[in-house]
Amino acid sequence: MSIKRFYSVSIGSQSELYIFSLAMPPPVPRKALNLKQKVDIIRFKDSNGGWSIRKLADKFGIGKTQVAEVLKNKEDILRRYNENSTNEKSRRFQRNGPGELIDKIVLEWFNRVRNKNVPVSGPIIQAKALEVAREIECDDFKASNGWLESFKVRQNIVFKSICGESASTNLTIVNEWKSKISEIVTGYEPQNIFNADETGLFYRALPDKTFSYKGESCSGGKIAKERLTVLLCVSMSGEKLKPLVIGKSVKPRCFKGIDVSKLAVEWKANSKAWMTTHIMTDWLQRLDQQMKTQNRKILLFLDNATSHAHLSLDNVTLIFFPPNITSTSQPLDQGIIKNFKVFYRKFALQHIIANLEDAQNAHDLAKQIDVLKAITWVKKAWTQISSLTITNCFKKADFPSSEPPEIENEVNGNELIELMELLPLPRNDDFATIDSNLSTECSSDDIAIILDDIRTEFVESVESDDEQQAENSENSEIKTFSNYSEALEQLIRLKEFYLNKGDEKGFSYVSELIIHHELEMTKSKFKKQTSIESFFKK
Repeated sequence: MSIKRFYSVSIGSQSELYIFSLAMPPPVPRKALNLKQKVDIIRFKDSNGGWSIRKLADKFGIGKTQVAEVLKNKEDILRRYNENSTNEKSRRFQRNGPGELIDKIVLEWFNRVRNKNVPVSGPIIQAKALEVAREIECDDFKASNGWLESFKVRQNIVFKSICGESASTNLTIVNEWKSKISEIVTGYEPQNIFNADETGLFYRALPDKTFSYKGESCSGGKIAKERLTVLLCVSMSGEKLKPLVIGKSVKPRCFKGIDVSKLAVEWKANSKAWMTTHIMTDWLQRLDQQMKTQNRKILLFLDNATSHAHLSLDNVTLIFFPPNITSTSQPLDQGIIKNFKVFYRKFALQHIIANLEDAQNAHDLAKQIDVLKAITWVKKAWTQISSLTITNCFKKADFPSSEPPEIENEVNGNELIELMELLPLPRNDDFATIDSNLSTECSSDDIAIILDDIRTEFVESVESDDEQQAENSENSEIKTFSNYSEALEQLIRLKEFYLNKGDEKGFSYVSELIIHHELEMTKSKFKKQTSIESFFKK
């Protein structure tokens, strides 16, 4: 193609007309891009940050202006795509139906084998999807190439090559990691640097069970019924996010009349009370939306657990610790989780001691602790962790700071020891940390096991027979009272009243008051008691 241009040039009194014929490349025709094509351009750019607009235009066969427009409107395009994708999913997959269940199980399996450095190809994923379909007796499912591509898009996962990883702690790796932290966090303020991690919690534990609990992986059996998994997340400046608690039942009987979305924590469930890829992915995506609403871009440090999906998010950048160094390099492991458990067990023991005179023994009272009480104590314990403790633990993990760590970064465990001495049970100094090595996820890649873990999430309400005592009658007569024990009975009745009425605010207030009341009862016992024997005299 050539373009003719006319120029008039005057020299002295002469004026000449010149015609130039310039060879110009043909303009790139403007394509009508659909939403999916625009998202493909954005994702390719995110995965290949060094590509210029010109290179992107050449790759996708469109003009530079179009590429620039797509990148400029990135957030709006991704928002509309996610909304459309959700609507499309609801049309293509029946809610909680076989298609969605297959997706979740295959995703969980993929992340578990990825964590073992097993290479996975498209045909392998398709074969595994067919195996899942057979397991759940979904005969009309076809793991076609179209399904595979849609699966990748739906899960929003960045598939990268897997590199070999060391299986043991190495001081060289630790030192290399510490030298990189400053570079990784460059450009981020302390309030935008976060760490999240799960911890197992024996929520009914008593001191004399320490040795039978310690080292328990909780893959099943009686002890597994006594556990929760708690996900905690903090920022370098001391900010604490709402805890995520995972139990065995989607809606146990003690949640009757409660809107689960309004609990003091986020509640999820599966058959083993483990963290799964699906639960973690959902939490990360909601965190990303929360940060987008706050107009914040954050770094989130995670360990390399199987359930921690490698996602590409807009406002949350995931940074994974090298394997086997979290004990020295993860802030939550430097004292935050331990402090949280000391506080939790303090509230649990206060409850047992305050009610001990009305029961045959401490073990009967421990059995009556349901997950609703546990959630109240989890929330209360989390509020007790100071911002100073959190910032100190980041410094201890060698995150860059202009100030040295303060002297104190752990709670005083003397109160817990004093409470243990009031119980007719052997005291054990390991009580606070009995579940420090408790497994928080299943690493098995067996489809039957994965299906068992995930299936609970598709059940509307699963009740656990051993989690709740017989409910008190709503018409029970309210008694007058003149001492702490009688007052506590009325507080419990009042809590049940709010529970039955669905009054979340009233229930929360009374739950806090019960914790305070049990503390006062415990203090009164300290003042009156002269010996353990006198405590148990009638």
